Amino acid sequence: MLNSQDYSDEARGYNSHHISRALSPMISGLRPVPRLADPISSSYLLPKDNEKINIPDFINSIQNQLKRLTPTFSFQYATDSPLSQAINFLTQAIDHILAERDIDPKSFIEQNDEFFDYQQSRRFKEEAEKAKETTKALGRYEQLLKKKEEKLKEEKSKIQNDKNKLKNREEQLQAGFNDLDYREKNFIENKRFDQEKIKLDKEDAERKLNEAKDMKEKVERKIDESTKHLRYEKESLMQLENCLNQTKQALAIDQKRITQDKLEIEKEKWKLEQRARKLEEQEILLNVKIEHMDQEKQVFESEKVGLLSLRKEMEEERNDMMIFKGQMMGYDRDSRMSRKSPLDDFPNTEGRFETLGQEYEAKFLELEEREIEIEQAYKDLNDQMGKCNKELEERESALDEREFYIEKQEKDFKKTFENLKSIEISLAESKIQVEDLRTFTIPELENQSETLGKLIQELKNQKFELENLVEKMQNKVSSVWGSPNLSDTSEQLSFCNDKNSPNPQLNQEIIYIATELEDKLLAIRNRELELDHAQELLQNDRENLAQAAEYIKISHVEVEEKRKKLEEDLAEEKAKLTNQYLKLESGMKLLSTKESEIFAFKRKLDEKQKMLMIKEKEIMMRDKNTHSHSSSIIEEN
Repeated sequence: MLNSQDYSDEARGYNSHHISRALSPMISGLRPVPRLADPISSSYLLPKDNEKINIPDFINSIQNQLKRLTPTFSFQYATDSPLSQAINFLTQAIDHILAERDIDPKSFIEQNDEFFDYQQSRRFKEEAEKAKETTKALGRYEQLLKKKEEKLKEEKSKIQNDKNKLKNREEQLQAGFNDLDYREKNFIENKRFDQEKIKLDKEDAERKLNEAKDMKEKVERKIDESTKHLRYEKESLMQLENCLNQTKQALAIDQKRITQDKLEIEKEKWKLEQRARKLEEQEILLNVKIEHMDQEKQVFESEKVGLLSLRKEMEEERNDMMIFKGQMMGYDRDSRMSRKSPLDDFPNTEGRFETLGQEYEAKFLELEEREIEIEQAYKDLNDQMGKCNKELEERESALDEREFYIEKQEKDFKKTFENLKSIEISLAESKIQVEDLRTFTIPELENQSETLGKLIQELKNQKFELENLVEKMQNKVSSVWGSPNLSDTSEQLSFCNDKNSPNPQLNQEIIYIATELEDKLLAIRNRELELDHAQELLQNDRENLAQAAEYIKISHVEVEEKRKKLEEDLAEEKAKLTNQYLKLESGMKLLSTKESEIFAFKRKLDEKQKMLMIKEKEIMMRDKNTHSHSSSIIEEN
């Protein structure tokens, strides 16, 4: 406007005071606001590089126009803002012109009052148009702020979603920790219960082993007292026991190697099944052997009956011999009375009878001893069979219980392994999520926070510029209306509503625009406060996310330690199961040893039975010889 020819011609004869009032953008009572326009149509909102180029050009243009009046005129530069410098330059130019012309401001006002009113009306219209443009620019700026506010809301919603996701992850992790603690407690209780049960089983097994050892010592003592053959068998059994111990150690070494892998556990299970099948077969064989021993028992009973009948026959023969001896004694007395005996032809007949009597006595004693020995052997056999059957039943029940317990432990260990594997998978997923959160979400939040900080700083700078412009415009309005003390808005508005105002309708419009600008400025301040609060919330969220990430990291370390501890406990349980399996093997070896002892005792009974049969045959032969000899003597008599 200053570059136009009309303005330069009209402005030459005016007072500087009136010119400053005419050039003032707003009247008193208004709070000036900087003009906001499109970057296309206004250079005010362009970057600082454009400001450095356009403002000096504008100042130089004003200086060139003023040099048309006074070629020696030059501006006095200052360090104020560009708009303040422009107003100062314009004030210097007008003061210089008035000083050269020596024009009194009061006479100038009186002479040109009508022209000033016209000029003021025109300036009011121009300022109203400028205010409308400013309102439009503020509307556009408000739309820009709304867009930024929507963007901020979207960012806040994203942050809230991230917080909810993190909260859900923390809840899931806490639930996983609670589940892990519950499982750990159950595992400790089950472990304690299993240890107590294993302790009881161990005591029971030791008691049974002690009983078996005592029984073995008794049997060995009896065998040692009975015959040297059984001592030899005992030595062979001791050698066999040493061999079994060596085999047991070899099996222990193999077992430790077997229990190192899960597939080896399956193989061990298969071995247990095979062992159970062998035990069933051995049980069947034992049942067959027991039946065979029952049959032998019946044979012994029949032999006992035969021996009793033989004893009865021998007693009858003995009675017959006694009767025959009495007859012979009667014949002897008769022969002595008749001084001739029919046995004179058989000298030493009485000596023979005495010899036969002694032989019969010896046979009876031998038969009684053999009968006592057979009864004792029969009784020992029944006792051994009863103890063997009882021990077999106990071993069978113990083996069944131990097999069931091992299967149950295997299932529990498999279940525990699966649970630990699922926990490890969930922890790995949580770790990946935390790493994603640390790698992507937290840097994104930091970038958003930096962007928000830049936006807030920009708004603060604009607010500072707006406040400076408002303050300067208020000073200008106060200087235009000649009332510098009218700083209150109500007084300024009442002044504008005065009847002496040149254009009341225009004043009302200006008041409305000023009020609207004040409201928008207040809204900008409120928005600035909201943005500060949002920045604080973002900072708090970032700190909370960092704390949550650190907590999850520490929790992951704790879970890893618990997992290692559980693995160590499982390794200990596996070692205990291995020891139990070795004890089971030793029990089976002891059972096989007992079976071998029973077979040896059976062989011994078979040998004694054979010897008894041979002696019985000898007795029968002697009886036959004695009977034939006695019959021949009777016939001769």
